[in-house]
Amino acid sequence: MPIIEAIILYFVLFFPSVFSSVEEGSVIAFSINQELSRVFIYNTPALALVWFLLLRKKEAAPVKPFFPPAAPRDSATLNPASLNPAASFLFNAGNILVTFTLALLGLLLINIGASMASDLAERAMTGARFEVAIDFQTPDTAMGWVVLCLSCLSAGYLEESFFRFYLSDRLKKFGFYPAMLMSSVSFAYCHMYEGVFGVANALLAGLFLFFIFNKRKRGDGTQTLCAVAFAHGAYNALVYAAIALNL
Repeated sequence: MPIIEAIILYFVLFFPSVFSSVEEGSVIAFSINQELSRVFIYNTPALALVWFLLLRKKEAAPVKPFFPPAAPRDSATLNPASLNPAASFLFNAGNILVTFTLALLGLLLINIGASMASDLAERAMTGARFEVAIDFQTPDTAMGWVVLCLSCLSAGYLEESFFRFYLSDRLKKFGFYPAMLMSSVSFAYCHMYEGVFGVANALLAGLFLFFIFNKRKRGDGTQTLCAVAFAHGAYNALVYAAIALNL
């Protein structure tokens, strides 16, 4: 059954995140070898498994979107199927760029808003802590930043492939909003180690990305997925850059 498969896959792929815990004041050291191991030993095989299941389902029965595509207008410029190869490429590139920009800006605004809300809540509730104090070390070489960006991108692509693409299909029978909520709650649960702030930030980000992905989905969804996944990876890399700059 699709739901049983999704539950099993969730715990198989994200078991360390779901059940991990990080103590207050912990230092997360950066290591090029560790990041490369994460990319090639964990992220890549996990991504291959997700896509194997997606492609197997696609061959058995085409995946139908939540929202049917809008009927093309009379203008040929709005119907990519009627464009020549160069114009079609520009049309698709434009859609990808717009989706990427919307997703990245949305993630940054959600992070800023959640951080401000967390600070206000901590001031209002004396002694309350909504963020876990974790010292993430950042690379000190150009090669280290390249590897870190690769790790962020592969992690973003894996998470978007599962939580937005895969779960959009497996939870479709429950309706759009229940599927969006279930996908986002499971995504947020993987961030329990970050405390209340991390969970709230991930929940809002999950809701936003699920909505953006399904609303802007074109064709089989792979182009939209790439845009959202790149935005997710870029956001993760920017978080590390902000840490390095003490922002």
